[in-house]
Amino acid sequence: MKSELVRDSKIKKDDSCKALFSIYDYMKKKNMDLNIILEGIPYDLSYLLDKHERVEWGVFCKIVKNLRPYFNYSDFEQMGKNFVKKHHYIEGYIFHFLFLSISKIAKIAKGPLVKTSKVMLDPMFSCFNPDIDIIGKNKVRISMYITPGYEQCPEWFYMSQGVMEELGKTVGLKSYKFDNISITPNVGSCEMSLGKEGLFIGLKKWILWLFNIRKVFVDLTESHEELLNNYNKLEESKNFYKSRLRSLELHMKLQSQYGKV
Repeated sequence: MKSELVRDSKIKKDDSCKALFSIYDYMKKKNMDLNIILEGIPYDLSYLLDKHERVEWGVFCKIVKNLRPYFNYSDFEQMGKNFVKKHHYIEGYIFHFLFLSISKIAKIAKGPLVKTSKVMLDPMFSCFNPDIDIIGKNKVRISMYITPGYEQCPEWFYMSQGVMEELGKTVGLKSYKFDNISITPNVGSCEMSLGKEGLFIGLKKWILWLFNIRKVFVDLTESHEELLNNYNKLEESKNFYKSRLRSLELHMKLQSQYGKV
């Protein structure tokens, strides 16, 4: 299969392959062949299925283009929701709960919120710069500015909307409402109404948060163990090659002193 895109070490890999799992899961649910996404892609399926790898934004956009004959915006929104249900989106959990918890003082907390959202977004998609504007009581406008020169991908915003809606439910706020989605070549935005929280909802939110943060730390522990295991394997490989190098150096020294050994 000929690739339209090529690997280029000079092009930044903005996107985590983990984000693609929202697409894989949905395709598997529909009994679709994952190889559909490979048309014009410079990576094989095994690379794309490795959540520790990253790809260029252009690759993500091409994958989405390959899927447009099969899915509409509602499908991509559902992909985002399913991703939160199935995978531990650690960064999303932490930011979303922080955002909802201080929404009432969001005007004075805008700076830290924007910076925190960027820090939390970068591990998944580093080609966006978020902004948050307070436009009414319990109502905000969230804007995502794409890196200049990058192509726009409307489906990404619908996937993100699905993620945000499901994260809101996860931390206990179900009166979410998204309106006025606007997508231009350099920015996508939407208005989000948080709804009014009663005492019971507030308590429920904290209880659900405590439950879900436990899952987050379990995932962090598993990730740490996996990293430690990979580190140990690298150390073993390093020691092995050091031993081989010493043997080779000794062989070359003997050969130079006594001729062919």
